[in-house]
Amino acid sequence: MSVPILNNEGVVGVINLQNKLSYKFKKEEIEMVVLFTKIIASAFKKLSLKRQVEYYKEKLKERKLVEKAKGLLIKKEGLTEEEAYRKIQKEAMKKRKKMKEIAEAVILVYG
Repeated sequence: MSVPILNNEGVVGVINLQNKLSYKFKKEEIEMVVLFTKIIASAFKKLSLKRQVEYYKEKLKERKLVEKAKGLLIKKEGLTEEEAYRKIQKEAMKKRKKMKEIAEAVILVYG
């Protein structure tokens, strides 16, 4: 017996139950496996949401660092907000680093 594990996007997995001998599953057994697949789908969704939350937490942290670095560049070098952002962005591209890393360096120097 194969039962799909479903979420909003469709099939995310399958539960396969096999036996060496021919076996006819009872209605209660089928219902239990279907219920089990729903629990698994719920756990997958929870894990996916948890990963999204962690991703956005990290992005917010990076954004805060860039904002702080921009503020320091504005204050110390007299740049506009756009110029400060562009300077961090250009340096990141030039050095093949993430903007977060450049922002951390700016904070280290000026902070």
